[in-house]
Amino acid sequence: MVSVILPVFNGGEYLDAAIRSILNQSYTNFELIIVNDGSTDNSSDIINAYAEQDGRILVIERENKGLVYSLNEAIAMAEGDYIARMDADDLAMPLRFEKQVKYFLDNDVEIVGGHYLIIDKEDKIVDTCIVPVDPNAIIACLSICPPFAHGSVMFKKKFWQANNMHYGKRFQEAEDYSLWQDFFNKGGRLGNIDEFIFSYRLHEDSFTFRKLKKMNAEVKVLRRIFVKQYKNELHRSLIELAALKSRSLFEDALLLECAYLLTKHCGDMLFFSLLKRSVKKNIGLTIMKIFSGKI
Repeated sequence: MVSVILPVFNGGEYLDAAIRSILNQSYTNFELIIVNDGSTDNSSDIINAYAEQDGRILVIERENKGLVYSLNEAIAMAEGDYIARMDADDLAMPLRFEKQVKYFLDNDVEIVGGHYLIIDKEDKIVDTCIVPVDPNAIIACLSICPPFAHGSVMFKKKFWQANNMHYGKRFQEAEDYSLWQDFFNKGGRLGNIDEFIFSYRLHEDSFTFRKLKKMNAEVKVLRRIFVKQYKNELHRSLIELAALKSRSLFEDALLLECAYLLTKHCGDMLFFSLLKRSVKKNIGLTIMKIFSGKI
C-alpha cells in the first residue's frame, strides 16, 4: 500500500484539484493522510467534504506547527509500504503511483521521482523539468540541487524507519534537499522514472517563493558539505558521465556545475579539463552562474 502525505496550510485555492488528482490514480491501493496545519481559509471544508466521501482519506486537524512537523507527524502514522509526497497546489498525473510502484519492483532503489511539468494558476504549462535518470547524473545533481521535485517523490517506509529518518534534522528551509542527501548518506539508492508523472504549480503565493532567500543560504551549505564528503565518488561519477557519447545538454550542464564545485571546495582540477569537452552554451551559462554566485 502507498501512504500519501499531503500537508495543507491555507491551500484552498488549488486543494480541490490536488486531492482529485490523487483520488483519480490508476493505482488505488493507497491511504491519503491530509494534515490541515492550522488553515484559516476554506481548506477544512474541502478536506472534510472529500473525507466523508472516501474512506481512504485520513485527516489531522490542529493548530499551525509548520511543514516539517506536519510531514514527520503524517509519516509516523502511515501504514503503507511506500510514502508518496504531495503538495496542496500541485497535480499528480493519473499513472504516477502505478509507475512508481512498478519502478520499485523492477529496480533496487529506496526513493524514486520523475520528470515534471511546471504549470501556472490556470493549469497552463509554462515549462518542463527533466530530472537526471543516469545514476552518475543523479549523484552529480545531488551536489547542486534536489534531483527531483519534492511533491513527486515516493520512498520506502522500511528504509525510513530503519535509519531513523526525519525531516528537518539539520535544515528547516531546504528540508527536502537535506533529506535526499541524508538518504544517500545512509546508503539509499536514488532513481528517477524517465517519464512525466507530476505537475508542479509555480505562483507568487507558493511556499517556494516565500522561503527562497533562507532556502538558498542553506542550499549553499549543503552543497559544500556534500562535495567535501563525497569528492572521490563525485570525481568518478563525473569521469563516467563525461565518457557518455549520448550525454544530454542537461547532463552536460550538471557535469560542469558539479566539477566547478569540486574545484571550488576541494581543489579538484577536473573542471578545467571538462571545459574542452562541453557544449559552448553550457560553458557560458556555467560561467554566468559562477560570477553571479548561484553556484
